[in-house]
Amino acid sequence: MVNNCTFVGRLAKDPEIKSTQSGVHYANFTLAIERSYAAEGKERETDWIDCRAWRNTADFVGKYFRKGSWISVEGEMQTSNYEAQDGTKRKLTYCQVRQAGFVGAKQNAEGEKQGAAAPVEGFSAIDDDVPF
Repeated sequence: MVNNCTFVGRLAKDPEIKSTQSGVHYANFTLAIERSYAAEGKERETDWIDCRAWRNTADFVGKYFRKGSWISVEGEMQTSNYEAQDGTKRKLTYCQVRQAGFVGAKQNAEGEKQGAAAPVEGFSAIDDDVPF
């Protein structure tokens, strides 16, 4: 059997970092992923994927990602059953994250993209109207 999922999206809010009673860190976060299609005359819908990362991966997510950040995650889908405070039985489905990573250009503290090549003196810009 194979249970593997990969998602690339934006964080819906800042990751929530918690610890178990034994001191193991974990992070809960939600990815907003826009669908690749839209019904005719309508806007694309967004799927909201709940995720959970443990230990070093949780620390990494908590340190480097904030609401709106692009993130890629790889893991497996899991479900857990629980009883809510009102006594109703509920099921939670989430991505159990094994790896998380950066997506896109690196940004500085002000949110500006870094790493773009600076213009070189003596060279002119390339014409974007390429004939092929």
